[in-house]
Amino acid sequence: MSLLPLVKYGDPILRQKVKNVEDFSNLDKLVDDMFDTMYHERGIGLAANQVGVNLAILVFDIADYEIENVNNDDSKSFSDPKIFINPKIVETFGKCSMEEGCLSVPDIRAEIVRAETITLSYKDMKQD
Repeated sequence: MSLLPLVKYGDPILRQKVKNVEDFSNLDKLVDDMFDTMYHERGIGLAANQVGVNLAILVFDIADYEIENVNNDDSKSFSDPKIFINPKIVETFGKCSMEEGCLSVPDIRAEIVRAETITLSYKDMKQD
């Protein structure tokens, strides 16, 4: 287990457009370390740029959170840890508002309006 240093608000990497992953051969350790860091910080999601890596990688795990409006047959797929590589939002539907926090902006929570549903394209760890 390796914990990565979190990048905090104000660091320029948080405003840069991240690069797409092209080489999938050495991602295992980075992704494992990202999960370890996220769990240690008690977060539910973490992007690679939040640990100083300029790549389009997102990990999240919402297993400990109740999911509304999800069919019981589908709830297992939502509760498994997820890895999204080179994610792109393809489509959005509706709007919803909820209080959120961010590991890169510690101790601050705010009401955020986001799309209620998104369609996402991405690659997984096996694709190259």
